[in-house]
Amino acid sequence: MSSHSDQGLSEHYETAIRLLSQLQTDCRLASNELQEASCRFGEREAAVGKKLHTIQKALEEARIAQQHHFNPTVQLEHPGQTVGIESSASIISAPLSKPTLNIYCLGRFEVSVDWKRIEHWRSIKARSLLKFLVCHRERPVSRETLMEALWPGCEPQLANNNLKAAVRALRQALGSDPNAEGDFGWVLFQDGNYVINPQVDVRKDTEQFERCWTRGWRLEKTRRLADAVAEYRAAESLYNGDYLEDDIYEDWTLLRREALRDIYFAVLGKLGDCC
Repeated sequence: MSSHSDQGLSEHYETAIRLLSQLQTDCRLASNELQEASCRFGEREAAVGKKLHTIQKALEEARIAQQHHFNPTVQLEHPGQTVGIESSASIISAPLSKPTLNIYCLGRFEVSVDWKRIEHWRSIKARSLLKFLVCHRERPVSRETLMEALWPGCEPQLANNNLKAAVRALRQALGSDPNAEGDFGWVLFQDGNYVINPQVDVRKDTEQFERCWTRGWRLEKTRRLADAVAEYRAAESLYNGDYLEDDIYEDWTLLRREALRDIYFAVLGKLGDCC
């Protein structure tokens, strides 16, 4: 009886060994297939990424090309006095004579340094710092104002350290001017205030938008409706979304957003009337 039991256990053991061996073989095959699939997926992902980069570059070139299409002249109220009107995007299309920042605030926030768009921001706070400095560029911004705006309720010493780190990250993100000797100071600290270097040519889509609106209104007043419509259409094309739409809950963006939205509605109304 014992010999039969031992023989049965031996057979079960051998069966288990064969099953385990087969299972190991199947696992190796599955692992090899998974590695091959992963390689194929990686190649496809790289190909898709390359195509997306090509498309983004083409879109950027198309946007730049679109900004060279219009250059009328406005007749002022005094006879014989004329002023050349910049194109609807002339702030961006003008020749580069000094370091240039192209800032897009209508819709998604984007920044280009001498035509090279910043694709990746290592510091979100550096990006927010640039937004604040650009939007308040008419005067230097105090350290305390930035600390309260970007780190509300934070302990002063910690907020100050965070601000210094954000400034360093912003300077690194903007890089250096190839025409300058040594490192170029994009952001300056003077008398407790931060300011974008006055030597930088800051070109903002919001300013272009407002100028197109103003030119259109002046042209309409002089009964040059075709030229006015061209300016209104240029303004409409620049409005890619509400002002800093990623920061709709930031208090310091509200008034500016509402003002630009009102102008946009006025532009749409003018186009509707003219059509």
